[in-house]
Amino acid sequence: FGENTQAVEDNQDEKETDDKNENEQNLEAEFAAWQHRVGPDPEKLTQSLLPVERLCLNRSVQSTQIPMQSAPLPQVEVDIMTIEKNKRMDEVRACCQGEILVSDLYFELHKTSTQQRRNFIKKRRVAHCETARRISEGAAWERR
Repeated sequence: FGENTQAVEDNQDEKETDDKNENEQNLEAEFAAWQHRVGPDPEKLTQSLLPVERLCLNRSVQSTQIPMQSAPLPQVEVDIMTIEKNKRMDEVRACCQGEILVSDLYFELHKTSTQQRRNFIKKRRVAHCETARRISEGAAWERR
């Protein structure tokens, strides 16, 4: 009984493979007929494309035809520190005026590590106290 099912499965696999090969041959024949009908003429190829494909083709051809500039670009001196300072000032102004939403931690970037450590310990202590308060008042209790 096992040999018959194996033979049937092998026969089905062969049929599927034959169908795939036949489909590929049909597609190749169809492509060859289209290529023979359209020919290598670029105008005919362009006309056989969809409008979107033509647009993409025209853009790619135009972008390859742009001449490269041989003149060097002018050297501009940029002060990065000034740019960063102005950027920080603009961000602080936008935060103060409500244009950008931020948390208190956003402004802690400018503090020293010692100040940040103290602030962290303080916030952790407040969180522990709040947890202890909730437990003692019964807000964190569960019914079972």
